[in-house]
Amino acid sequence: MRILAISEHFHPRVGGTVEYVSQTCGALQSLGHEVHLLVPGKGTAEETITCYGYKVTSLGVGWPESGDPDRETRYQFCRNASAFACRAAEGREVDIVHVLFGLFVNETLDTGSLSRMGVPCVTTIHNVPPQECGRSWPGDSLFHRLKDLLRLQVVASKNRARLGNHSYDLWVVPSGIAGKLLSAVRPDARIEVIGHGCSESLLEKVPLPECRDPGPGQPLKILTVGGWVPHKRQHLIPAVGGRLREAGIDFVWDLVGPPGRVPRYRDAILRAIAHRGLETQVRGHGAVSFDELARFYSEANLYVQPSTEEGFCMTALDAAAAGLPVIGSPAGALPEICRMSRGALVPSCSEDLAKAIEHFHAAGLWPQDPAAIGKTVRESYTWNKSAEMLGKHYEDLLPASR
Repeated sequence: MRILAISEHFHPRVGGTVEYVSQTCGALQSLGHEVHLLVPGKGTAEETITCYGYKVTSLGVGWPESGDPDRETRYQFCRNASAFACRAAEGREVDIVHVLFGLFVNETLDTGSLSRMGVPCVTTIHNVPPQECGRSWPGDSLFHRLKDLLRLQVVASKNRARLGNHSYDLWVVPSGIAGKLLSAVRPDARIEVIGHGCSESLLEKVPLPECRDPGPGQPLKILTVGGWVPHKRQHLIPAVGGRLREAGIDFVWDLVGPPGRVPRYRDAILRAIAHRGLETQVRGHGAVSFDELARFYSEANLYVQPSTEEGFCMTALDAAAAGLPVIGSPAGALPEICRMSRGALVPSCSEDLAKAIEHFHAAGLWPQDPAAIGKTVRESYTWNKSAEMLGKHYEDLLPASR
């Protein structure tokens, strides 16, 4: 099958959406499909990139290497991608068009023309804005919170309009929670939940453990991974750490991830850590190398994810695949991940998180065979399985004439 995929994000950027695009295209190609991915380019000329195992065409629109493009640049890519897709359909060069990432592409893609030419259109919705779009948090200043509240209302209105602008034959979401949010905006849509795969290249460096509980006299090692952004709620961790210290628990908590789009958020958390005198116990890290990340996963005893907004949460999935119990809150695929890892699902507040960690540690609730749990997770969540499900839906959408 000939698949034309489109994404507003791709390498050298990093993040969950880039991982999804890259892994999905690679898995589809490995299953025998012919994948052609359109991405924005930083130059002004169209360029073909051949180092990924599938074809990538960079549409030169002057896209910045980091940060968000201006409005005109973003829409220029969308218009170019739409025109490219229509030419490919007209020339009978493509069977399916799939927007892997991009609400702006969703708004712009000429799905009507593609449909008339017999080419079904699919889109993946990772989450429904204003989910994951916040720039303030409960401890932020009143000015910033009010400003962000107004901004999120505008974001919600604009993006719901984008979701309603065109019809797609299939809407793919990574979790049931994301599907419920989408169905509230598009009750007419055919929505299918297709989860993500584990980060195989990372887990190759993380051996499956015989046990995950701390050894005698060793501190409890807690890990949280992800960009420092308000919806991941790392701002709760200083208070949780203070409660654990009051409970007499000897612990070390590593927070790993890039600063995110709100640098003052990370700065505020680090100040809160220092204010509580927790610098030696709650350690803030930035982006780390692949080997360092693997070491953090290998050495941890417990993984904590207090997010309230996630499309899926790949970092928690990788933790479960490493045999780590996951304590998380109801967002994305975290309910299933917490269950599979033998962790706990709790409300995203400092008191409940602290109680869950304290109880887990005091009661010795460590899984008897974390290696078996990690192996089950690794076998259950693979990019090839996700691609196989996607391929079956593609087949259902193809007109009989093809």
